[in-house]
Amino acid sequence: MIGLTETPEFCGLCHSMKPQHAAWEHSAHRQARCIDCHLPNDNAANHYLWKTIDGNKDVFYEFSGLREHDEIALSAHGHRVLQANCIRCHEGLTAEMDGKRACIDCHRTVGHKRQGTLNVREDKK
Repeated sequence: MIGLTETPEFCGLCHSMKPQHAAWEHSAHRQARCIDCHLPNDNAANHYLWKTIDGNKDVFYEFSGLREHDEIALSAHGHRVLQANCIRCHEGLTAEMDGKRACIDCHRTVGHKRQGTLNVREDKK
């Protein structure tokens, strides 16, 4: 079961994640799994703790109807995890940077190409 729940196909099963999954399929990082970017990967205990927390939160919101499609956003914790994973995968590149800005400040559309474009349009309204 753990192997199944770590696939992008599993993450894309929920109706609220379908736009993110579709955008990921057209992204530059489609070889990465959702958990490679969105869960801590510093150690197994931390990884599975946050997989349980985030997974249960997603299931709750999916079945409670309290979250609409466009309400999905990274939490402060999610931003820290994403930044750590960018650095983990691209350590050679990031070692030469000052690190004052988050990677997604400039590379917003890398993981979810269409999502970044949609967010820009929404900001102009």
